Amino acid sequence: MPETSELLVRDIMVRDPVAVAPTTSVADTARLMSDRNIGAVVVTTDGRVEGMFTERDLLRRAVKSRDEWGRTPIARFMTSNPVSVAPDAPWAEATTIMDQRGIRHLPVVEAGKLIGMLSVRDLLRHRAEFLEAIVHDRTAELAARNAALIERDRQLTQNLKVAAKIQKRLLPESLPDFEPFRFAVAFHGHDQVTGDYHDFIPLGPDRLGILIADASGHGVPAAFVSVMAKMCCTAYCQGLESPAAILQKMNEHLGDLIESEHFVTMFAAVVDRRNLELTYARAGHPLPLLFRAVTGEVISLDAAGMMIGLVPDPDFEDHHLHLQRGDKVLFFTDGVPECRNASEELFGTESLQSFLRREGYRPCRDLLNQLEDTLNRFRGDRPFDDDVTIIVLEAA
Repeated sequence: MPETSELLVRDIMVRDPVAVAPTTSVADTARLMSDRNIGAVVVTTDGRVEGMFTERDLLRRAVKSRDEWGRTPIARFMTSNPVSVAPDAPWAEATTIMDQRGIRHLPVVEAGKLIGMLSVRDLLRHRAEFLEAIVHDRTAELAARNAALIERDRQLTQNLKVAAKIQKRLLPESLPDFEPFRFAVAFHGHDQVTGDYHDFIPLGPDRLGILIADASGHGVPAAFVSVMAKMCCTAYCQGLESPAAILQKMNEHLGDLIESEHFVTMFAAVVDRRNLELTYARAGHPLPLLFRAVTGEVISLDAAGMMIGLVPDPDFEDHHLHLQRGDKVLFFTDGVPECRNASEELFGTESLQSFLRREGYRPCRDLLNQLEDTLNRFRGDRPFDDDVTIIVLEAA
């Protein structure tokens, strides 16, 4: 079946329409129309159209008694020189002619000879058929596109699963065995791939580096940045014992790789188990919290420093802190304080500080479990709005 826009008169016309001679009587013509159940005949001479006779002509002009007009030649009542249409005319053109002229039948003429008839009923029937065909074709097209989208989504999902497995391998497989320090780590990704990154960097027998980072946004773009952060850390930060130097090196190499609209927050720390000293530097990251076991005090580890990737040569500064037995340091990404409940309320840093003052006496693993339970109760059925990484450091 041709497309609707390409439909021609010849595709829908009635071929070999009923035709009568001009001398045929009105009565005979009327009987013929009744027997054939048609509303019009074409009046022809040797195939050449002379006129058109329709039911409307019969009703409009038959004003005499049946005995008088029944024997009258049809030529007297017919519409002479009727409007006709060529077989190769678009169906829309025929529709326009019939609408503008107020007629219901169109003879189809080719080379001066009658070859068919087109009626309003033919147009309506075929229009309905073609509209139905269009709906069928469009439905099939949409179904094919939907199937393609489903397959593409399946492939993307599969690719994301593979990417997630690869990215997971870049994170530490186990916690450091670094007595008297103990560690507990939790991670909850917002998507299959994540913009959060953390790492432990061996710096000899007595010193260990800790790095936590969060690429802006989440999903695939953020995941690419976090993977590049891991690559840069492995390639350029091994052996650097200064947290400020680690951040400087990360900014030097990672800043050139990420797009201008992206950035990374980082917090780098180095612990020395010989004297329980913590040295740290910050690059725009949420401030870790220190729980002092002796006093129950909670302190924010504040430090100045621009986010990675914003400026070419930022200033990072090392800060030093002595830890005591039982002290805890809570490192986290902004998914923790920005956790929301069903009422759109933020968990917030103050709630995190209150939690640590209340629960900080617990061992690091119990403390982390209690924090996760607290966040889960707070958010209820609502998922995390961002990636969440938590590291608990305990001086045991």
